[in-house]
Amino acid sequence: MRATNYIFLAVIFIMVVFNSCSSGEKPFFHIEKHQLSIDTQRVSRIDFYVPEHGSFTVTLTDSGWVAFEKGSSEFYPADISYLGFFLGEFVEKRVQRVIQNPSNPEIYGFSDDNSITIDFYDFDIYLGRLTLGQLDEQSLVAMSTLTRVNSDTQILSINNMALSYFNRGLINWRDKAILRIPRDSINTVTYTKKSETIEFNRFGTNDWRWGNEKLNYATYNRLELALGTLNTIEFQKFENIAEPDFTMDVKKVSGDIISLDFYRNSDNYVVCMDLFPNECFTLSVNYVYENLNRVDKTLNIQ
Repeated sequence: MRATNYIFLAVIFIMVVFNSCSSGEKPFFHIEKHQLSIDTQRVSRIDFYVPEHGSFTVTLTDSGWVAFEKGSSEFYPADISYLGFFLGEFVEKRVQRVIQNPSNPEIYGFSDDNSITIDFYDFDIYLGRLTLGQLDEQSLVAMSTLTRVNSDTQILSINNMALSYFNRGLINWRDKAILRIPRDSINTVTYTKKSETIEFNRFGTNDWRWGNEKLNYATYNRLELALGTLNTIEFQKFENIAEPDFTMDVKKVSGDIISLDFYRNSDNYVVCMDLFPNECFTLSVNYVYENLNRVDKTLNIQ
């Protein structure tokens, strides 16, 4: 009973602290009914420090959300869905327990070598910091993260999966999209493999042809879907010195041509494109065979 009262009083104390706001505006960090929330509508920039992966930023610009490493001049489109899911980890999340004034915060993961810091901004206005320690082994739910708010010495056990968003550093936060070509924007797909060229033409909805022969639905439908939702599983530098295994040229209705060079590795394909001169992308072998290398499916070219 004493422990329960202790936790309850500690949470009440936090509620008083975080709900006090001299301007009358709802504070960015808000605890009510034992639940922590942040005001996600005010977030336009987040600075992260992850000991294993360094410092990086996700921020809103005139051209949309971008992600970049600290000190780097290379900016990448950010994964908006990933960002949204992450912010959702701090909205109406239950405070499982409170550790007041711990004598040794390091045993909970709060040290320079272990803790993750997250600084929130509303453009130039600093909103505050969350510091993530380790998972709470005493939590009664599947996953809770030990968390500090701003400079408060108290440690909150928050029911969320926030730590799972940092296992790969900046890569987690980059948009994985290579291509987003709507079906009705595609005009022609040309394959070149072993000096042989095959061309598929799209005449309209459900009407793809190879010469005078109509392609079957499975061939063009999966190709259209892949070109409309093509995501990488890894970003990498790649020296494309050798001749590609095959090349795929996608001509859009606008006349623009996008070339994709496919290089087979032991267990994946590396794809290089003119759109991204400094980087190539990794796709699984099965994904390429089933969705992109449709010439093999149609003509049985080996």
